[in-house]
Amino acid sequence: MRSSAINIQSISYIDLRKYNVLILPNSSGLDRIIDDKASNNIKRWIEAGGTLIASGSSAVFATDKERGLSSVRLRRNVLEDLSIYEEALQREMNARDVKIDPNEIWGTPKTAMAKAETEGQPPEDTKTETPKKDKGKENIETLKRTDQWQRTFSPGGVFLAGHVNTEHWLGFGLEERLPLMLMGSYAFMSKHPVSTVVRLDDKETLRMSGLLWPEAKDRLANSAYATVESVGRGQVILFATDPTFRTWLPGMQRLFFNAVLLGPGMVTSQPIPW
Repeated sequence: MRSSAINIQSISYIDLRKYNVLILPNSSGLDRIIDDKASNNIKRWIEAGGTLIASGSSAVFATDKERGLSSVRLRRNVLEDLSIYEEALQREMNARDVKIDPNEIWGTPKTAMAKAETEGQPPEDTKTETPKKDKGKENIETLKRTDQWQRTFSPGGVFLAGHVNTEHWLGFGLEERLPLMLMGSYAFMSKHPVSTVVRLDDKETLRMSGLLWPEAKDRLANSAYATVESVGRGQVILFATDPTFRTWLPGMQRLFFNAVLLGPGMVTSQPIPW
């Protein structure tokens, strides 16, 4: 497999069109190296059919709203929208185990409306709540303080359980339950239309091995680990941590290899021939 090492400081004027995959490894300080010109060059390349893969701190760089590379966000930056992400998460969870009741589709509608009219109350799905006094600003400040406090308990290295969407090409060859090595304070939030191929388990089943404080468990549970997102004719693939860290976990490496080898052929096109 042909590959090229690119000087990141030169990426603003490098012609990226002959490459179909660009990998940004876990590296801090990219915001000081990649300026707006370089970011725009990368974005145009993705929109033309390139596949961007970023992990860890580089994934954080890609989630910066101002850069417009991805709609995935860090939890600390979307605290005011947590309810939206929770709703999207619930829909995703429901889709894992779909049970279809023919009576719900073809049968007679339930008598909830008639029963509610008899009792003088609206049915459950039509009830409206009286808005309370605006405490949004106060609640956001509380969430910020809580999130900052929970980040102080971030793991230095722990094995956590992730749920894999095995029907997605990024998860090919893996079981539904995947051991993941996680460290640091990054918690990524994703929702439709982003495909969250690997998501951390809920807090009851999250920890597999290692020290995980309850505060960190509450914060990391159900956060995104691996996401795939269409951007123009290309795509952005993000990993919460380096999936090849010390080559410890073959399952995590499989995710990375799928991203590199299968990614360019899935809903993308190479900008120009090699």
